[in-house]
Amino acid sequence: MSSGIDIRALRRSDIASFREAAIASWLDAYDGILRQDIVDDVGPMMDRAIARRFDKFTVAIVDGEVAGYFSLGDTPEELNYLWHLYVAPKFQRRGVGGALHAAALAAIRARGCRDARLDVAMLNEKALGF
Repeated sequence: MSSGIDIRALRRSDIASFREAAIASWLDAYDGILRQDIVDDVGPMMDRAIARRFDKFTVAIVDGEVAGYFSLGDTPEELNYLWHLYVAPKFQRRGVGGALHAAALAAIRARGCRDARLDVAMLNEKALGF
């Protein structure tokens, strides 16, 4: 774990900060890539994700704020699947993504998996660069 970055499970007290970081990072990744109706639905989409997958999110906390997050697959077929790895724009290039990536790979290894999977949109240049 990088200095000043706390990696831990999402807590109920984090929801407002998580939602803000999740929306900002998702828009940073997909605005201009996906259809506008999908982009316009980002707030409700995040609310649905939080409601359905709350206990699946691991967050990076920097200076008391959610700086980024990841979640893993939860079915036997998806134990090695990294569903999400996002970093809020204001925390990018500060080691948050690397810390989350290392934590995600450690969690996947702890599940007994020897490889990991992550889908990346071909037009998401930041994700491809990471």
